[in-house]
Order: sequence, then structure tokens, then C-alpha cells
Amino acid sequence: FKLRGINFTISAACASGSHAIGLGYHFIKTGLQECVITGGAQEINALSMSNFDA
Repeated sequence: FKLRGINFTISAACASGSHAIGLGYHFIKTGLQECVITGGAQEINALSMSNFDA
């Protein structure tokens, strides 16, 4: 895709996607980037999800 510019990952648990969108907004608003691609995903496996069992 020949993407260029700032690229990194954010690790903030369930808020990672929201932080990515907020930072993308900030980069555009301050003129650091003309456009951004952001998103988030959650790994689902038995070990990590077992912490949420009541």
C-alpha cells in the first residue's frame, strides 16, 4: 500500500481503539498528518477471558 508517516501501536487494554482514534484526530488537527488510518481489535482466548468470569 506504500503507506508513509507516523505508525505505532497503542496498548491500553479495552481503550486502545479509542486512544488510536483520539490520537489520529490530534495528528490531523495539529497538521502532523493529512489523513490517518486507525482501529482496534481484541485478542480473544480462554486464558485472557477467564479473568472476566464471575
